[in-house]
Amino acid sequence: MAGVRGKSGPVGNTNACKFGWRVLWRRAMIREQDRWVQRPVEQYIAGLVGDKPGASAAEQNTIEIAAIAKGCGLLILHELKRHGLTTKIDGQLELTPVGDELRKFLELELKALKVLGLERRSKLIGGNTLAEALSQHEESAS
Repeated sequence: MAGVRGKSGPVGNTNACKFGWRVLWRRAMIREQDRWVQRPVEQYIAGLVGDKPGASAAEQNTIEIAAIAKGCGLLILHELKRHGLTTKIDGQLELTPVGDELRKFLELELKALKVLGLERRSKLIGGNTLAEALSQHEESAS
């Protein structure tokens, strides 16, 4: 029903959604039994956005890449927990192929975090910057 607030398109319409990948992630890419991964991914996104307030579009895309890699990594870890990291083939113990895929997703996540700026930050001393703390120390010493 066009023009009716909240009912202006067919069910599942994604024309004006802000984060299209999240809709696809929720609706199509995750199996019903793996829906638990949505909450940790959303919390991860919220944490990264909190670290980068006012993120540019490129930074938001990088956050999305890191979040997808995180979600895939969590799903792989869950499967490894259920089935194990190793398999026995012809009497020899071998790593499952999914272990290599986990490494790739973790590397992708780390690269995305480095692009976002995973650098050291100066620590505030008593709520002050280092320069302010030094000047206060000099004043108290005199």
